Amino acid sequence: MAGISKAERERRAAEEAAAAASTTQGGEGTGTDMAPAADGAAITGDGSGDQLPPVDADDLADQLQDAGPTLVHMTRDASAYPAPHNAEVHPAEVDNYAAGGWQVAAD
Repeated sequence: MAGISKAERERRAAEEAAAAASTTQGGEGTGTDMAPAADGAAITGDGSGDQLPPVDADDLADQLQDAGPTLVHMTRDASAYPAPHNAEVHPAEVDNYAAGGWQVAAD
């Protein structure tokens, strides 16, 4: 498996372990196994045809954007430091940037 990242190896190992676990837990027509359908819905062994609601890409992007923290706008003196002079900083990193001459911008 040369040429793949550690994360990819771990993901593949987890998939193999999950596949092995599902076959050893009675995947012999017990109605508990789940298989992905071509349209992304889950097919259950009981034939009920439950489907997941469709996901709108724009709504998902908005949710992911809203989930993040509010960034802090910081600046530093152009005459004393080389570029860049403006930054959007995660709130947990404000102290680290302040040590490098950055100041919270007065918006």
